[in-house]
Amino acid sequence: MYVLDTKRISHPWAHGIDGVTYCRDNDIHDQLIELGRTGRLRTRFGRSRPMPLVRPHPQDDLPHSIDDCKGPIGLEPAGAPAQHRVVQSAASSLLGSPGHPRRAHTIRHMSIVSPIPVLRSSGGTLLQFDDDALVLRRATEELRIPLRAIRRIRSEGRAVTVELTAPAGTAPAVHRVDDVSEAAVALFVDAVNAALTMCTEEADAVDGSTLVTARALTKSAEERRKRRRKIWAFAVGLFHFALSLAVGIHGEWSLALVILLVGPSFGAGSIAFGAMGADSVYRQWYLPRNGITVKAERVGNARVLGGRFGTYAYTDLHGVSRSVYTRSGAPTVQVAYHQDKPHVAIVCEARSSTAGDAALTVALLLFGLGVEGGVITVAIGAFLGMFPGY
Repeated sequence: MYVLDTKRISHPWAHGIDGVTYCRDNDIHDQLIELGRTGRLRTRFGRSRPMPLVRPHPQDDLPHSIDDCKGPIGLEPAGAPAQHRVVQSAASSLLGSPGHPRRAHTIRHMSIVSPIPVLRSSGGTLLQFDDDALVLRRATEELRIPLRAIRRIRSEGRAVTVELTAPAGTAPAVHRVDDVSEAAVALFVDAVNAALTMCTEEADAVDGSTLVTARALTKSAEERRKRRRKIWAFAVGLFHFALSLAVGIHGEWSLALVILLVGPSFGAGSIAFGAMGADSVYRQWYLPRNGITVKAERVGNARVLGGRFGTYAYTDLHGVSRSVYTRSGAPTVQVAYHQDKPHVAIVCEARSSTAGDAALTVALLLFGLGVEGGVITVAIGAFLGMFPGY
C-alpha cells in the first residue's frame, strides 16, 4: 500500500506501519512515474500473453454472449444497452441474489509490481528494465539503453552482458555487469529477450551506442550533508576508540572505559548539539534579513522526539506547499525561507528567544569542549603514569 501525501502533513499515521510506504515531495513523483511505467509494461506483456482475471467455478454458467442472457437479470434503467445486461447477468451469476448466495469464487488479480528483477552487483552497479529501455546505473553516471539499440543480451553465470547493435564490419559496444545473483540473471535475460522479440528489426543495423543517452549522477545537498555527518560521526568514534585502546594497552583499562563512555556521549555529543544550535541561531539572524518572509497557517499538530508541536503550512515562491513545526499555539506564524533554497526555513521568533538559544548553544559548546579536554588530559596522564594503580 502506498500513501501519497500531497500536503506532506495530512497522513502522519502512515509512518512506520508494516506494508505501507509513505510518500511525499519527490517520492510522490517517483511513485507515479513507476506506476505509469509498470502499467505500460504490463500492457505490452498482456497483449502478447493474455491473462484471465476471473476464474469461475466450473459449474457456474456465465453468459458468453448477449443471447445467453435469459430470464430476470435484476433491475436496470429503461433503454439500457445489451452490454449492461451482460455485466449484470455475470455479476448475478458470480454473487448471486440476496436470497440465493452463490459459492465463493477464486479471483486472480495482476500485481502492479514489475515481473522483471532488478540486477544489483556487489559494487553498487544497477541494471533494470524501464519501460522500453534498460537503465544501467553506476556510481557517477546513468546510461539509458533503448531496446532498439540492443542486439542481444546473454547470461554468463553471475554476469550479464548487453551487446548493442552495430553496422556490418564493426565491433559492437558491450556493457557488462558482474557479481549478481545467478537466478536473477536468468529471469532478467529471459524477460528482456522476450521484449526484444516484440521490437521491429531494421534492415540495416544502426550503431546502438549512438542511441544510448548518458546522465551524470550528482548528489543533492541533503545527501552530501548526510554523508558529512556520517563521516564526522565515524571519525569521532574511531578517535575515542583508538585513544581508549591505547590507554588500556598502557595498563589503565578502567580509565580506558571512562574515555570510551564519556568522550563520545558527553563531549562529542554536546559539541554536535551545540553546532546544530549555532546553525539555528545563524538562520534566525540571516533569513529574516536576507530571505523571504511569509505567513504560515496552523493546519494540525505533530509529535517530534516526544514533544507536541504545531504544524504550519505555507507556499513558497515556486508554488510548492511546505510545512514547519514550532511550539507556538498561534493560528498563524511568520516563516522566513531562503530564496534559492526554499526548503531551508525557520519560524521567526522574538529576540529574547533567539538570545536564549544563543546562550544555550554557547553553554553546550563550552561543556563539550571541556569534556573533550578532560578526556585528552586523562589520556595523557595515563601515558605519563600519573594514575598509578587506578
